[in-house]
Amino acid sequence: MYDIIIIGGGLGGATLAKVMSKHGLRVLILERTTEFKDRIRGEGMHAWGVPEAKRLGIYELLCDSCGIEVPWWDIYLVNEQIAHRNFPETTPHQSPLFSFYHPAMQEILLSAAEKEGADVQRGTQILTIQNEVNPKVIVKLNGRTQELQARLVVGADGRNSIVRKHARFDVISDPPRRMFAGVLLEDVPLPTDMWYAVMNPSNGQETFLGSIGDGRVRAYLGYPSNKHPRFQKTDDLPRFIEESMRTGGEPSLYANARAIGPLASFPSDDSWVEHPYKDGVALIGDAASTCDPAFGQGMAMTLRSVRQLSNRLLEIEDWDVAGNAYAKEQNRDFMIIRTHEDWLRSIFLETGKVADERREQALPLIGEDPSRMPDLFGLGPEAPIGESVRRRFFGEE
Repeated sequence: MYDIIIIGGGLGGATLAKVMSKHGLRVLILERTTEFKDRIRGEGMHAWGVPEAKRLGIYELLCDSCGIEVPWWDIYLVNEQIAHRNFPETTPHQSPLFSFYHPAMQEILLSAAEKEGADVQRGTQILTIQNEVNPKVIVKLNGRTQELQARLVVGADGRNSIVRKHARFDVISDPPRRMFAGVLLEDVPLPTDMWYAVMNPSNGQETFLGSIGDGRVRAYLGYPSNKHPRFQKTDDLPRFIEESMRTGGEPSLYANARAIGPLASFPSDDSWVEHPYKDGVALIGDAASTCDPAFGQGMAMTLRSVRQLSNRLLEIEDWDVAGNAYAKEQNRDFMIIRTHEDWLRSIFLETGKVADERREQALPLIGEDPSRMPDLFGLGPEAPIGESVRRRFFGEE
């Protein structure tokens, strides 16, 4: 019997396996894929995630292999620059933004977990999970069906988590409002030390560019779900670029851009499990809660959930107590992130007369005193929250 069986060998699963194996626990990772591919997922981690990565012992590993430290972020409201921020100089932990190519990061961390002593099985198919005192995982591996047992099963298998489904967690979702499209580009003259973003409240769209090294730039476009047909293939690249520039993107950045990966779009509305632990099964990362990628909190939240769960498992002998303690912490932090995202979305991306009036009241005051805007990107769930903070952000006091 294993101590922990982790379903999913990506950022969260591999990091958790590495940490727990280092402490002498017997850990098994069951990963569906035999090779990680570009699935247009997060490749920019906000500064508050860097201390989490350092605490978990993966930051230097990623820096030395696939990561890029990014000090600057330029943000525009249509054609007006509203931020030129140096994160190491303006965060209490003195951390940069952090970028990497997602499949490379996954392979590096999965290999690191294996070197630390975790068992790794790839090409697996989860058939069912039985919640009980020592939960069981029924898995198809190498053409054979096997029954595996552990003290704890962890779902680290993303926004469409099969673990979440089999373990019968209830999922809460926002109504469908927005979509998010992404593609990997080359021949984009973006400095490697800067992220670039434009928000346009007149059409509710946003565009983002961030270097991930080797001349590659990840491009994103967020938009209301009723605005456009989905961007689903590289033939849609001209339309993607046209809408990015219509958002306010600098044309010279897109003039020679060429797709070197798939182009696709997916819903970007929040979804979450209110208490991501029950009956010997815990959920981490996007399996526990999916943040709107427009605000890029997902990877930092994943690492925070890994740290929270691993800390509780190592501190508390009764893992049922540990799992419940983790779930309360994870949900608390997600709800703080979600609240800040809602505030930012209502000021910078919502359209219509009421939203325009809200901006007319709030933005001049934020321009005079930027501290009115809570620092979600630098502080994450440690950013101030509460009614007085909300009123100050919206210019109501």
